[in-house]
Amino acid sequence: MSSMRSASPQVILQMLGTPESSGGPHSRPTSCGLDFWHCTEGVFWAARFLGARPAEVILSHGEGQARFPVLLRRLPGGLCFASVFPYGAADGEAALIGEPGLRKPLLQALRRHRAVTLEYPFVDACADARFQAAAERMRAVHTPPRMIRHVLDYDAAFAGHDAIQRVFDSRIRWSIRKAEREGCAIRVAGPSDLNTVQSLYERTMREKGAPVNYGSERFAPLLGCFRAHGQGEVYVAERNRVGIGMAAVIHAAQVTHLLQLAVPKGYRGTRAGDLLVSHAIEASIGCGRRYFDFMATPAGDEGLLAYKAKWGAHPQVIRELIVHTMPLLWRGVDAGRWLNRRMGAWRGSRPEA
Repeated sequence: MSSMRSASPQVILQMLGTPESSGGPHSRPTSCGLDFWHCTEGVFWAARFLGARPAEVILSHGEGQARFPVLLRRLPGGLCFASVFPYGAADGEAALIGEPGLRKPLLQALRRHRAVTLEYPFVDACADARFQAAAERMRAVHTPPRMIRHVLDYDAAFAGHDAIQRVFDSRIRWSIRKAEREGCAIRVAGPSDLNTVQSLYERTMREKGAPVNYGSERFAPLLGCFRAHGQGEVYVAERNRVGIGMAAVIHAAQVTHLLQLAVPKGYRGTRAGDLLVSHAIEASIGCGRRYFDFMATPAGDEGLLAYKAKWGAHPQVIRELIVHTMPLLWRGVDAGRWLNRRMGAWRGSRPEA
């Protein structure tokens, strides 16, 4: 779509057709881990495995413009909520989202698509001061924060160190050595490994008592077209030629995201999971990237937060800008989501980020 300029405030929410025909979201080569989610392929891939409809919001005011992708995720009764996944940034002037003159047209555009709310998670480190001020002015930022991500900055880690492993906690380094002594080896998976990768993921989730949220469509592109274009891959840990663990990563211009790590219970004693993460970090450095994103963790999961910190990664609070279009309806939806999370916790599960 060609660039638009409007003297009066204007908001357009347009559906994206196909990855090939869409002129939608663009890459953000200077961001820490946001550009993949804003490329057309990334949006459509996330939409497929989340069962959502991909769309784009375009804000125009005077000479300023901002564009950001959203996933319209289904709710009962033909409703939906608009989600920027997994954390957002806009091409252009992101602070326009807080422009008073755009508030009404934004609500109208969302209502036309029966979206009861817009959830816009963001990380302060990746949001400029004008956007943060606009978010606060809207009084729509969710507090306290529900999610925290950990990011390892290679540039900072290598300052004074000749090897990345020197910034790892001593227990992580011990685990890596143990996995190697156990005979674990890491290789890049290909399309023929799809069943193995999906099986390792499903088995790990079930053993944890957690829901198996995703099917093989989540991993298939990582084993095929994304791998071919350097956008992601899956690593498999093997011992005696048997797959015992997997790690899936997505690559952006400067960052590698750890999308999934799965090692079934019977193999965790080998420490294959730590060897998989270490291998993914080393490969990311070898490709010239700067960051390794461990992705989001619930703020109350102290054990997982501590584990990610042992890799030398630093926490970044994920805040949420939330815009309700139908407040009363949303209260009912939010109550249902809360109940679902509580039931998951009661069953011993932990929702995936």
